[in-house]
Amino acid sequence: MTNSETEGYIHIPFCAKKCSYCDFLSFPCGREKQQLYVDALIKEIESRSLQNRDYRMRSVFLGGGTPSLLEYGLVKKIMDSMYENYDIMPDAEITIEANPCTLDERKLDEYLDSGINRISIGCQSTNDKQLKMLGRLHDSEGFFKTMNLVKKSGFENINIDLMSGLPDQTLAEWKETLCVIAELGVSHISAYSLIIEEGTRFFEIEEELNLPEESIVSQMYQSTAGILNKYGFIHYEISNYSLPNFESRHNLGYWQGIRYEGFGLGASSFEDNTRFSNTTDFDEYINNSRDKRIRRDIIKLTKEDLYSEFMILGLRLIEGISENEFKEKFNVTLESVFGDTISKHVKQGTLARNNGRIFIPEKYLFVSNQILADFI
Repeated sequence: MTNSETEGYIHIPFCAKKCSYCDFLSFPCGREKQQLYVDALIKEIESRSLQNRDYRMRSVFLGGGTPSLLEYGLVKKIMDSMYENYDIMPDAEITIEANPCTLDERKLDEYLDSGINRISIGCQSTNDKQLKMLGRLHDSEGFFKTMNLVKKSGFENINIDLMSGLPDQTLAEWKETLCVIAELGVSHISAYSLIIEEGTRFFEIEEELNLPEESIVSQMYQSTAGILNKYGFIHYEISNYSLPNFESRHNLGYWQGIRYEGFGLGASSFEDNTRFSNTTDFDEYINNSRDKRIRRDIIKLTKEDLYSEFMILGLRLIEGISENEFKEKFNVTLESVFGDTISKHVKQGTLARNNGRIFIPEKYLFVSNQILADFI
């Protein structure tokens, strides 16, 4: 990892249907709208690359939305532009998000031919009742059919997204879902607890939802690492588990504070200690994607902001943060900036120190947000 490395995120805002829990920037579309968007996206990629020629790209992530909804040929068109305009490292991790029932052999072949070497599938649950309640378009049979297609296509690096703390979900059901997914031979599992976000269908009907007690949700979280460990998975970040050497390189970059460039509607970027995002207005993006005027919420981070982000992001990792890395990066000691806060949490047991690293003990990861808030 060097200062000349960057990451790329490409936002595809199209979905067949909004799920009940989703607050991401996404909406339905047709072929014509897709083509317009991809053309604008390529113009932005070309324009941004002129400013960032000195950076090598260590990962690319096509997220959404549902990138796998794009019509044949459009993903390859996007990736061809990335390769033409950026120095993408030979061992770069290149991921595409996909939903079950949006894939076929032709699309998967196109992805592999485009240089994509990792696929992330939004499963959420293997329980049909839960899938229906979440507003997912697939059922468990559709998911398993998709998995067979993906594995036959040649993808070896496969992530599955799962969700716990669902309405009416029991601890036994969560454990069953984990075991079923782990037995499929995937390399990575992202397991998130449901959060009811404002602006979602679930937010509107929250009082009608039979959500599990917090103690049950905590048990779901605490049981996950132990179950997945039996299948060879390592717990390396609060919500992420992988087989050895299959950690998400792209997401690790975020948690380690690597520079990243976001392309597309609403995409966020972090460049030269400045954070900004693109407009969320579709027409404005289509007409002006080459222009810096599409940038919104431009924030130049102070050194204090950067100190806080180092801690808040780094402590999400199970290995925590390095005191030496903090000093090398900022030319000040960790103790001089956060000494009192760290000492308080070490005394409480909510932080631990070992061999120059500071980390959150496993039993406190479920309440990590309360710990991380002290570093803001």
